[in-house]
Amino acid sequence: MLNSEVWTRQRDMHGEMADRLCRPILEGRRAVNQACWADRNNWVFGFYFGAEDSRLWVPRMRRGEPDDDVRVLNFAHPLGRPASRILLLAYLIGGIFFGLLISSLFRFFGA
Repeated sequence: MLNSEVWTRQRDMHGEMADRLCRPILEGRRAVNQACWADRNNWVFGFYFGAEDSRLWVPRMRRGEPDDDVRVLNFAHPLGRPASRILLLAYLIGGIFFGLLISSLFRFFGA
């Protein structure tokens, strides 16, 4: 049986190899995503439609700079429209439940 030092050494070796193989791919993808995000033609009234961007959630553009605290949905992503429908449905259901709660409170307290 192998001891923990050997396992750690093998894990580090495989991690370094994966890092060397994947780094150029990831850096290229990041460059494409950043170029797509910076293109003002992909932003329409605060909504983001970056077809070449692989991210579902992107930082909001504020005065030409990324605002990392706020994320917006990429509607050109294959999962963008289904995600927006799910969010819209969740807000709608929350609004209905809130309205029912308020109306039941008015009935209960007789206002």
